[in-house]
Amino acid sequence: MHASPNSSELRRDPVSGDWVLIAPRRNRRPHQFHASHRRVRTPVTGCPFERVPETHEVVAVYDGLDDWEVAVVKNKFPALTECDTCPSPRSVGFSERMAGTGHHYLIVTRDHNRGFADLSGREALGVFKAFQDSCRLLAKDPCMAYVSMFHNWGPDSGATVYHPHYQVIALPVVPLHVEHSVGRSAQYGRRSGRCIHCELLKRERASGKRVIARSAGAIAIAPFAPRKPFEVRIFPMHHVASFSEMTDRDLASVAAMLQNVLHRLRHALRDPDFNFFIHTAPLVARPGRRWYHWHVEIVPHLAIPAGFELATHFDINPVPPETAARLLRGSR
Repeated sequence: MHASPNSSELRRDPVSGDWVLIAPRRNRRPHQFHASHRRVRTPVTGCPFERVPETHEVVAVYDGLDDWEVAVVKNKFPALTECDTCPSPRSVGFSERMAGTGHHYLIVTRDHNRGFADLSGREALGVFKAFQDSCRLLAKDPCMAYVSMFHNWGPDSGATVYHPHYQVIALPVVPLHVEHSVGRSAQYGRRSGRCIHCELLKRERASGKRVIARSAGAIAIAPFAPRKPFEVRIFPMHHVASFSEMTDRDLASVAAMLQNVLHRLRHALRDPDFNFFIHTAPLVARPGRRWYHWHVEIVPHLAIPAGFELATHFDINPVPPETAARLLRGSR
């Protein structure tokens, strides 16, 4: 008995192990999955990031203080507290707690209105180099276990300041989702001697159904089991476990592919708010860490989690990734 194209289907991400429910019958037509608002530009006057090298504690500045293009600064309102001693977990009944020790940086580009998609290729690579340099710097802190690098674009994504900026947070623990992905990658690697991500990309290229765009150095796909509508993942073609180990050439390929996909999302979905984040191997030694394959994930904000998702941590996605990829392939 063949299932209807509109039938719901449970899919499991082969790396993270997460299950999602693909439910096309809950979908509006794909071309109706558009952002519901117009982007509102805030004035330059009063923007906290216009003179950021002068107003924040500087970590690094690219192209000099007077003509800076990208600056890395410490967040004035950090999520974690810098400390000279490493935190230790302690039991509280059945629970554990530890000091919220870590680092929280901002990467700020000079132009008030141009988001990542509209930067020049050189500027986009500059942002990625700032991410990479920050990651390498924070890896020197022996207390840190993982560096999270991400960008919030628009109010629905959590951005509270319009001026484009990017964030780097170093944590003393490895997030559980990362532990799962690294662990399952290691299991496959030890069993087969191959990277599961590289194997998946090989199959995606052969099938073509979920490939959005590709170049010599990078590929963008709609993942097999996406948690959100129009979720996209961008991988470097060469196997590298850690983002900090990338060459400038391959880094530029991924940055260019990210700009490519963001233009496609803007055209197809009328400029939605989104998050992108870099998934990389942990800083600390983990068994089989070398089998991980760093990548960028993009999540547009097109739907609000409801009771089922909140109650079960089980996402419902009304847009099959094959449909999303087909639409994005035709948009530029």
